[in-house]
Amino acid sequence: KAAFIVGRLFVAFIGYAASLIALFLLCRTPHEQKNFPVAVTVHNWAAPIVSLAFLPLLVLGLSLDTGTASDGEATIRVRISVFWIGVRLFVGLRLLRISRVIPMGKAAFYFVVTAAVSIVTTQGLESMLGLIN
Repeated sequence: KAAFIVGRLFVAFIGYAASLIALFLLCRTPHEQKNFPVAVTVHNWAAPIVSLAFLPLLVLGLSLDTGTASDGEATIRVRISVFWIGVRLFVGLRLLRISRVIPMGKAAFYFVVTAAVSIVTTQGLESMLGLIN
């Protein structure tokens, strides 16, 4: 159990570092490179703050959810999860755009690339280390 937890933490750290390296490599202009430390700081502080802001909504959804859905009817937990994904995308794009001082199109491109690098890295490492089937 301890090896599994340490392995997952290691993979999460490598995925996080890979996404930051990808973001750094995407930043070509001196202005973008100058703002890189600000983007890292904003990202590190924003993630837990946004998560804590939605904790009451998640607790409410878990307490009200009956767990049964009939004929494609979404449960409260599913609706909250979809809403949560949308909010995280919106907040992530806005924070990347504001902290890097770049247009929204470029921020969306950076967001997609860094997310893809993180997902591919973590999934690949978890598979290689035997943490998932």
